[in-house]
Amino acid sequence: MTTNHPDKAISRRALLASLGAAGATIAAGQFAGASLAYGSVTESVYGPNAPASGIGYVATVSIAELRALSSSHPKPVYFVTDSGQEGHFVYDASDTTSADNGIEVIVTTDGKRYKRFAAPSQDRRPEALRVVATDYNVSASGQTTTGSIASGNAVLTVASPIDFQTGQGILIAGAGAASKEVLTLVVEAEPTASGTVSVQLPGETAQTVHVTASPEVVEVNFASGSSVTGNIALVLDTVEFLIPVTSGETAADIAGRIRGWFLEGWTAGGSGSAVTLTSVLPGVRSDSFLYGQGTGVSANVTLTKGVRTTARGIASTLRGRTFANWTAATGYINSNVVFFIANTTGAKGGENATYSPGTTGANGRLEVAQYGNYLLSTITAITGSAITLAHNAVSSVSGVYVGHDDSNALQTLLNGAANKLVILPAGTYRLARTLTPTSGTILQGDGYTATILQYQALAQHGIRIGNLVNDVQIRHLKLKNICAPDSAYGGDTERHGIIMEHALRTVIEYCWVDNADDGGIRAGGGTSGNSSGTRMLYNVVVNTSEGSGIEVIRGEDCLLLGNIVRQSSQHAVRLCGSRKTTALGNYLENNGDGFSIQGYGNGVNVTQRSQDFVIEGNVIKDQLTQAVTIFNQANSGIISGNWMENAQNRAGGIGIQLRTIVISGRLSTNFDIAIEDNMIKGFGRAIEMRGDMDRITIRNNTVKDYTANGTGSAYAVYLDCDDVGDLRHILIEGNTFICHAANKIGVRLFRPSARTSIQAHNNTFMLRRTDMTGLKEACLKNAYTAPYNADALVRTIAGTCTVVLPDSTEVTGTTAQDTNRYIGLPV
Repeated sequence: MTTNHPDKAISRRALLASLGAAGATIAAGQFAGASLAYGSVTESVYGPNAPASGIGYVATVSIAELRALSSSHPKPVYFVTDSGQEGHFVYDASDTTSADNGIEVIVTTDGKRYKRFAAPSQDRRPEALRVVATDYNVSASGQTTTGSIASGNAVLTVASPIDFQTGQGILIAGAGAASKEVLTLVVEAEPTASGTVSVQLPGETAQTVHVTASPEVVEVNFASGSSVTGNIALVLDTVEFLIPVTSGETAADIAGRIRGWFLEGWTAGGSGSAVTLTSVLPGVRSDSFLYGQGTGVSANVTLTKGVRTTARGIASTLRGRTFANWTAATGYINSNVVFFIANTTGAKGGENATYSPGTTGANGRLEVAQYGNYLLSTITAITGSAITLAHNAVSSVSGVYVGHDDSNALQTLLNGAANKLVILPAGTYRLARTLTPTSGTILQGDGYTATILQYQALAQHGIRIGNLVNDVQIRHLKLKNICAPDSAYGGDTERHGIIMEHALRTVIEYCWVDNADDGGIRAGGGTSGNSSGTRMLYNVVVNTSEGSGIEVIRGEDCLLLGNIVRQSSQHAVRLCGSRKTTALGNYLENNGDGFSIQGYGNGVNVTQRSQDFVIEGNVIKDQLTQAVTIFNQANSGIISGNWMENAQNRAGGIGIQLRTIVISGRLSTNFDIAIEDNMIKGFGRAIEMRGDMDRITIRNNTVKDYTANGTGSAYAVYLDCDDVGDLRHILIEGNTFICHAANKIGVRLFRPSARTSIQAHNNTFMLRRTDMTGLKEACLKNAYTAPYNADALVRTIAGTCTVVLPDSTEVTGTTAQDTNRYIGLPV
């Protein structure tokens, strides 16, 4: 093979990006041969005397092609493409003796040694420790047909035998023990246009929901031009645009300039002295304003508020509907998932139910979560359209759903797979039972868009890693529809996509969990001890119907890195009684709240605190309530370097909330927590602290664009003892608070107790005020009334000074310096 095939080459820069810093380091010197021992990473990748042809590319090869290579100018890196053996091989010029083992070392025909750079998720086990699931009666097939069978009979007649094989598992709707059929609707996307969505259930007339998706419109009618050169401030959805004006410009001149200005997220229209600004996205925005800022420019601003029916709103409406033969499960507040439960047992043809978004863009899917009266069995023989089962039918059925079920075959394989790599090739694995791997098992798919585990029975965990089942790794696959609607059971069932009860050193990486019941991925919660050493890396968790996307429940030493969590009805990530959990670089969007950090209790007492947590470098966007909530005895934590934004929930919302719960007459105090270097944008209360706290530091954060629509109050930092405790040793230092809306509040303290002590120093406040005489008080104020503590908030730093009088006498005095800066933004 030559190395210049355009369809078999990838950019060397792309390769380095995929390898990361560690890969660049390896390329630079881990295999320290003459051709790799250059003085820089750039040289080690490109070479100081690399030939001109092919520069900038790394060839892709098979192992056979790599062995066959012979070149006087060997490339330093190749990417091997053999299925199951993919990876980067680096040339080691110093090695002339290593044998070709086909896994870690490949030797070319002219004796050059290429050695594998193994990424953390790769596992190159000997063939004896590698098994492919589809070699063991596992179908990996989503094909379906229809069939008929008589009660007490083991022969199923099907419309087509499709791809069934002897030894595989099979599911027949209606032929088994009594159970109700359950459908699950997931409204996956927010509407982009007004219109109608519809749901058609078997035996029902179609139900429709009207959807509204209209943008916010801002009408600006200029009444006067500019008499002074300067800048006017146009604030659209909390973002301030400074528009320059020159003395003598007319209202029409200024309106024309704004119409030609780039206003991200808005389109501009109008004519003359009128400007019409329309939000690109539908839905309510924060109120918009125009401020002349002393230029003489004045304008009337009229708002037409946007409206958007959310995915949750569509689901909520359908949960309130009445059907003749089905019941919509209730109790799923804040969920975009709906369950339809058949009123009677038996097969109902749920596979034929449909959901249509019409032209609204509110895309979704309606699937069977459980087939009524389903029968699981194994195929013992196939003769034409006659399939012989290992079990007799319980009920007679005709023309019902028939499909694969890989539960038993896959579990049988896992039972003997301790310390083995089990490969799940691309395909759809339909499952009616929980999978339980054994210690040391690696369960690996071909990617979460290719290998799909789709569950088709209720009240099952997806994958359960039990007590002291250690060193398990789950990789590169999708789990969907792990459902357990409470209405079907009369209680909270709490089923999870992947659960590690009391397991050590579990790794879950590059998995996708979609539509789980109580938690997408849970570490901990077992009865025999705490899970420890769990690594959740680069997973996607969406549409959790009742609980959290990711949970660490009494887990220790857990790492959450690079995960994406969307549309969880309660928490994106819940740390409950966790110890030494680190969450880095995760993306949380449109959940009930973002991080919920809390102690673990038994309903009476907190039995294990959450402590020693690090929440750093995460994006936390558009939660329904708080971005971060800390309560119920959480301590010794760092919230640092995160980006938090409230752009969708225009009701205000809270950025970081620390609160106290009184449990059995005792305060659940939070203490020793640092909130540092965060960007907090667009909330009604950027930071809220209520109740009993000790040693909380708020330092070097940027709090901006906090606002409330209309005349509502908005706060950068809201402090309140709530008449239940003290705010002790609270430090607010070095922060920047910026508010472009007029007459909002900086830091405000309410109901300070006698022991409350808050220090506020070296902060910068930039607030827009109509009355600058009240600027300092608006920025920083103890809003006490008698008999509360008047001295609880300290803004000055005390010191001493020495003054030398003309007669050389030294006089020592005391000083009190306010180190905060107060900047008023003009209206």
